[in-house]
Amino acid sequence: MDDSAGVYPGYRLDDVVAVIRRFRHLGDEEGFSLAELLVSLALLGAVLGVAYAVADVVRAGQRVADRDAQLARAITYPMTRMSEILIQNTRIEAVPAPTGYALSVRTDQNVDDQQEQHNFRLVTAGGDTYIEQSSFLMTAAGDRVHPARYVHQLGTNITNVADAILLFRYYDTSGVELTNMGQVPHNARSVRITIRATVDGRPVTESVMVSFRNRED
Repeated sequence: MDDSAGVYPGYRLDDVVAVIRRFRHLGDEEGFSLAELLVSLALLGAVLGVAYAVADVVRAGQRVADRDAQLARAITYPMTRMSEILIQNTRIEAVPAPTGYALSVRTDQNVDDQQEQHNFRLVTAGGDTYIEQSSFLMTAAGDRVHPARYVHQLGTNITNVADAILLFRYYDTSGVELTNMGQVPHNARSVRITIRATVDGRPVTESVMVSFRNRED
């Protein structure tokens, strides 16, 4: 009599052993073992971690690029534009009078004896504060030719007035600051431009000193 018949009624012991062996080798033949699954999950986690890190770097780079673009619009371009004009000026106009937030100068940008007048002033309109630049040709008699050649908006979110920071500060030949605006048209030989603006939700301030190279005495 076969002793295995009484262990699992209806089955032979050899049949049960064969089934157990089949399950033991199932992972090798048709799927993953537990160890392989754990290794796969670890590799997947590493790949996802690298992907997240790369995405985070890309997002950080985009934030920096966006901030640089805002900074260029709010401060860098306006300061560069005004510096290019002011360094060439041949005179500071007495009318309209210079102030800490407004300045008018004449230039001869094309060296053709045709004078231009450039006017810079802070303007608040439409919920924004910016620097308005208007440009006119001038007659030989010193009068504006209307209409203006152009009117440009320079900068955005400028807070000079709100923060009590002068846009223009004037200095004589010796570098002494001129606080009497009546002296500026005749005595100023340089100007410090300071722009304070809100960039990416934070206040940013930049300054530049501009010397007048073409002033007529």
